[in-house]
Amino acid sequence: SMIVKLKEKNEILQNYIKIIKDNIIFYVAFILYYISIFVTYIPFEKAGTLKILLALFTCLCLAINLIPKIRIKFKYIKKKRILVVMCVAIGAVLLKDFFVIVIYLFGVNIYLRIKDLKPLFKISFYLLLIITIVTILLCMIGVINNVVTARNGVQRYSLGFYHSNVLPQIILYLCIYYHIFKKNITLVSFTVFEVVSILAYIICNSRNAFFAIQVLLIIFIIVKKYRCNRRYIKLLKLIAISSPIIIAIISLLLLYLYSINSSIAITFNDFFNNRIHMCWLYYQYQEFKVINFMTTEYFQKIILTLDNGYYYSIARYGVIILVPIFMIF
Repeated sequence: SMIVKLKEKNEILQNYIKIIKDNIIFYVAFILYYISIFVTYIPFEKAGTLKILLALFTCLCLAINLIPKIRIKFKYIKKKRILVVMCVAIGAVLLKDFFVIVIYLFGVNIYLRIKDLKPLFKISFYLLLIITIVTILLCMIGVINNVVTARNGVQRYSLGFYHSNVLPQIILYLCIYYHIFKKNITLVSFTVFEVVSILAYIICNSRNAFFAIQVLLIIFIIVKKYRCNRRYIKLLKLIAISSPIIIAIISLLLLYLYSINSSIAITFNDFFNNRIHMCWLYYQYQEFKVINFMTTEYFQKIILTLDNGYYYSIARYGVIILVPIFMIF
């Protein structure tokens, strides 16, 4: 049985190597863009410039990766797809945001060339783990600052990141990546992530990520128990698809209730450490719009802390951005 298992593992490894080898440029682009986002969470003066350079290389790699497919299928590309490309390009110019082009190029590459997304989770796990460890080590030897903040008199350490809540969130993502590509939760994996999350909570005092990882581990255990139940899987899929819509509606509803001094919204605001209030403050500087055209520079001038992803997306792009977000889910 040991020989059979080794053969199976070898076949899986060979399959992964073949998948990555066939689209090596795409995975290089993915790694470059992942690092470009990661550096913005480090207190590094040139982080913005480095992100732009890495993003440009990412676009170049993604465009090069598409050339063979476009050359073969150029005659068969439908006019609708050409129209979509033009609309995205025009939208990126109007929104004055390079991010739109990067995400679109990733989407086209995945649609035309990438048949299996599983390697992305494994790459993400090991890449994030390595660069996080490197960041912490650089912080320990004094190359990167250990930013210290306080909450209710308790010190919170960042361990090399720009804020103390970043490392606990990274641990949360590592937990997600690991259990997705392993497709299983074990006593060992549960214990390791539980212990690491507790240590991060003690050092960084970030509650959101700590509570999230507790809920996540419980969900993983439930999934393991009921994953053979078709009704359960259908229900889980329905919740997963509808959750962004539900959370977006709740977020906007709480913002509206807060604006009219509702006691419910004020209670939620206190629970979420003034996050609803900060979003309400933002809209004192800018009107609530269906579609928003502004430069990144202007947005950065008036930006306040918008920890809710829906608040941030709507503030940056307008309510219209919720449509593609829901479509992607």
